[in-house]
Amino acid sequence: MYPPTEFCNKSGGIVWKLNKAIYGLRSSPKAWQTHLADVLQQLGLQRSTAEPNIYYTQQRSAYILVYVDDLLLLGDEAIVNKIFEAIQQHLLLRPTGTLTVGNTASFLGRNITNRGDYYELGLADSYNKTLLEEPKTENSKPATAPGTSALKTPIADQDQPLSEDEHKAFRRAVGKLQWMTYTRPDICYATKELARASQQPTSPDQQKLKHLLRYIRGTTHYKQIIRPTVKLTQTTHDLNVYVDSDWAGCVETRKSTTGFSITFLGATISYGSRTQATIALSSAEAELYAINTGATEALHFQNLLTDLLNSSKVNIKIHTDSSSGKSIATRIGTGKKTKHVELKHLFIQQLVALNHLRIIKIHTNDNPADIFTKYVSAELCNVISQVLDCTSNTIHTQAPEEATSNVSQIASKQ
Repeated sequence: MYPPTEFCNKSGGIVWKLNKAIYGLRSSPKAWQTHLADVLQQLGLQRSTAEPNIYYTQQRSAYILVYVDDLLLLGDEAIVNKIFEAIQQHLLLRPTGTLTVGNTASFLGRNITNRGDYYELGLADSYNKTLLEEPKTENSKPATAPGTSALKTPIADQDQPLSEDEHKAFRRAVGKLQWMTYTRPDICYATKELARASQQPTSPDQQKLKHLLRYIRGTTHYKQIIRPTVKLTQTTHDLNVYVDSDWAGCVETRKSTTGFSITFLGATISYGSRTQATIALSSAEAELYAINTGATEALHFQNLLTDLLNSSKVNIKIHTDSSSGKSIATRIGTGKKTKHVELKHLFIQQLVALNHLRIIKIHTNDNPADIFTKYVSAELCNVISQVLDCTSNTIHTQAPEEATSNVSQIASKQ
């Protein structure tokens, strides 16, 4: 093992003996994070308590997102460059891209494009190409939706397990789809359903996969748009959470599905589709579990935004289309039909009573979380995708003058 050049002369001909592999130690990840935290804090950066992988300056003029040894620096260009040079005095960093207006850079396998007034997030074209080539769906006829209701009902005498090779291909494809869901909210539910069948997939599951790949075949140009519509000028901000559920949607286990999306400053910042762990005995109970999931996600973002933006207050507004679910969440205690509900699911009642959040009733047609709970029609899928800013629109407005002074620097530990 050759020693680092900063410790020994290159012409010294010194070789060190490696007693133990550094990456083989169980404590090496923690040791690296502790060392990196010490370096960044010595440079005057503060570590977020809500999200320990985020660091920021005292004036909140620059932020650093850390993923193992990959760093994403956000903020004013002069401050970002100064921090980058200071870190280089302690660590070997290699810059891999700069996100000035109009540029595109790659971070953690995602292409990020700075359009001045918004960002585009998407995967490389090669990723989509590889995903479609292995199952030989690159030339298939595109589907108009991620799935149909017909795929949800199993057909008798067709529930045959896949072969070993088909099983491996199925798991590889689902793994790639799961990585894609971070920039494609429209395929969240369909991918979640496929992931549940990864252990023992059958012929109907393979049909669902092929249908989803045909949908991706026609929407490879879709990207996630982060476009704030409200200026960050106040000390009080709103988090809008949209939740929905599909009661007993799983035909085998009769478990329900929770869907949620969270918007901040008019931009979608989080979303998800999850199968509920507890079997709900009524649609109202399923909606209560969905509200709880949305509340827990929102509380995390509330703590994070309060820490990063130094906000005096972040209001949480949970929007649901269920009157019965809202009724259970806003009362105190259980009722005749909710005696069996565990107390841990009733924490939402205390949050409402203490005015930590509000629950607002909306119309079903105005709830974008519907796409995370079931297979929807092609028309509804297109409409909700537009609402969630998952579109193919590449037209953008002229960048404001103040945006030219902002830069994102991406670096990797060498």
